[in-house]
Amino acid sequence: MYYYYYYYYYYYYYYYNYYYYYHYYYYYYFYYYYYYFYYYYYYYYYYYYYYYYYYFYYYYYYYLYYYYYCYYYYYYYYYYYYYYYYYYYYYYYYYYYYFYYYYYYYYYYYY
Repeated sequence: MYYYYYYYYYYYYYYYNYYYYYHYYYYYYFYYYYYYFYYYYYYYYYYYYYYYYYYFYYYYYYYLYYYYYCYYYYYYYYYYYYYYYYYYYYYYYYYYYYFYYYYYYYYYYYY
């Protein structure tokens, strides 16, 4: 009887510890993979967050540059044609008055 209880006690003690460490083992790996996937998705999220953040500012400054480029391009040609027509009318009136006075002088001189 004594051996029977001793065996019985040893049997339960053995399986109790077996299941205890067995569950402890799975418990440990459960949390290991839990934090592993947690940090995985965490860095995955922030990776794409900064990725799109970077490209957002890239295209933002790209279109800003494009906008100011067209802006100055427009004003460049605006002033270009402005001075072009300015000198055009300047010489136009210059020759106009030149021939006017020439004609006047000629008329006055010969008549």
